[in-house]
Amino acid sequence: MFQQVKNKLPGVCFATFENALPASALTRELSVNHWELADYETTHGAGTMLMCRGGAEPPAVTVQPNLTGWHRIYICLATSGYPSAGLTLKLTRDLGASFVWRSFPNPKYPCWCQMEQAEEYFWECADMTGQEVTIEKLHDKSPYTLALLWLRFEPMTEPEVAAYQADRTQTRTRTLHAHTDCDWLGMVSGISRETFAPFVQAMAHSDAELLSVEFYPLLQDQSFANEAIQRGAGRVLRDKQLQLPELARQAPEVFAYLTEQLHAAGRRVYAALRHCLSKCPIPYDYTTISHVAFAEEHPEYYCVDRDGEPFAMLSYAFPEVQDYVIAECLKVLLWGFDGITLFFHRGVMTAFEKPVLDRFAEFYPGVDARLLPLDDPRLVQVHCELMTGFLRKLRKALDDFSHAHRNGKRLGLAIIGGYTIEDDLRYGVDVERWAEEHLIDECVAGNMSVFEDVGSYMDPATGLVDLRKYREAKYHAVVSPIRRFYGDDAGRMLQGLPRFQEISRRTGLTVYHEVPWECSREPEFFRDYALQLYENGVEHISLWDAFHTRVMNRAEWNLVSRFGHRDELAGMPSDRDGYGTTIRILSLNGLSIAAYHPGWRG
Repeated sequence: MFQQVKNKLPGVCFATFENALPASALTRELSVNHWELADYETTHGAGTMLMCRGGAEPPAVTVQPNLTGWHRIYICLATSGYPSAGLTLKLTRDLGASFVWRSFPNPKYPCWCQMEQAEEYFWECADMTGQEVTIEKLHDKSPYTLALLWLRFEPMTEPEVAAYQADRTQTRTRTLHAHTDCDWLGMVSGISRETFAPFVQAMAHSDAELLSVEFYPLLQDQSFANEAIQRGAGRVLRDKQLQLPELARQAPEVFAYLTEQLHAAGRRVYAALRHCLSKCPIPYDYTTISHVAFAEEHPEYYCVDRDGEPFAMLSYAFPEVQDYVIAECLKVLLWGFDGITLFFHRGVMTAFEKPVLDRFAEFYPGVDARLLPLDDPRLVQVHCELMTGFLRKLRKALDDFSHAHRNGKRLGLAIIGGYTIEDDLRYGVDVERWAEEHLIDECVAGNMSVFEDVGSYMDPATGLVDLRKYREAKYHAVVSPIRRFYGDDAGRMLQGLPRFQEISRRTGLTVYHEVPWECSREPEFFRDYALQLYENGVEHISLWDAFHTRVMNRAEWNLVSRFGHRDELAGMPSDRDGYGTTIRILSLNGLSIAAYHPGWRG
């Protein structure tokens, strides 16, 4: 039975887990097979926290709050370091678990070390009548300890419940695009039909209306993956590497479940594919993406650099590569996806392969295409023509599939590109033409730019590339000639906005604009960024890494998941304290750390 503890925050607080869980799952000693218990005092209440060490694998446990009626539920977490370990929480009637970890330290309290602070976050609203809470450790291999201090249940009034239910069912605010790859598979203990239930659970509680879910593991060379597993696969991602072959075996059932559940929640879902169909694991030291067998078997279809050197990535300039990509997309559509999302924002799709050079020679005889910078209009023309040919073939294949399997209902096609139209054109991604021909239905303006730094190898006399200097730049320069920029450049995003808006108005193309990713930011940063986009006319926002990164950071997710509520953004909190209540820990197991923390080792 849970013991209710006095807490300075409203509602019912359950903060003593010792009597609520089976003794076989608990210990007060150092352990990797049990949940550890530690008594604590904080500025907001006292109790016995539930801890799991880094690398620990304690059993799943279930607690009974014995509450009735609707409540807002909050969780309070502490950690010994960052990135924090993670856990899952699931109510009996939830479709899937909620993945959570401790957010990064609150910068307003820079002098507090890790275990001197905890933070409480909103989890969800639910009718608690007859519901239990299941707690499970994520298999994320974090080296740090994570502690659950309490669960707090704040009763809701009838008007509050009615407002919440009305908000959940209305569709006006569903204006977001959300993406997830399969990085989070390393955090689950196995692949089953319900593998994607946590993702569905999170998205059904958000303003996302279109979801892009990657299926790249299905393309990888399974023998390579198995060899990587035997070698240990390296670092913390071995668990994910173990899951990918299993995902490939169960893909029809697992992805069909995903699409069924998301459709039931009123969302559309596209199968997403990266263009980096490579012989090389990406990133190399992780072996998270094994090389694609088709790339291994067909080096004749590799991209070719301007100096004639191939690099081990398939080029979309070859019809055989186009046909391969299209065939793989059609396979996954059988599992219920509403369309396809292709990523065109992370590198080169075509370069200087024979089809490129031959077509260029037809337009511009006597001109050496290899000596032109990538943004030269003549080279852009040829790259765009070849990529447009691919998009036309894909669009026709989708339409044919639709007539054969979906009663003619149009299948969507989305692309993810760079900051601006110019960023996209540089590599053959002609958003304007594709929208005018109605080849694509959605476009994400991503916060990324892949560009060529030509300054060190151009011949100033001719304005052409000096191939000798180019090779020197490749092998001796501090940075490579082809570079990638990504970040939080709102100015760059807004610079490209007018062109996207004009194309959208004229063609009906839906354009989403990305908010920054791969950065440890405070929630108010994302609030201000989104406000700036909205104030300049943006209508739709995209969330990259929505599940395994954003959802788990509750302080961030509770904000960005409601970006469709654009009218509420200005009134949302403008600092971190509005998204999580920071709690000062005063003692651990009877040892006071209120004045001095022995762990400082001073």
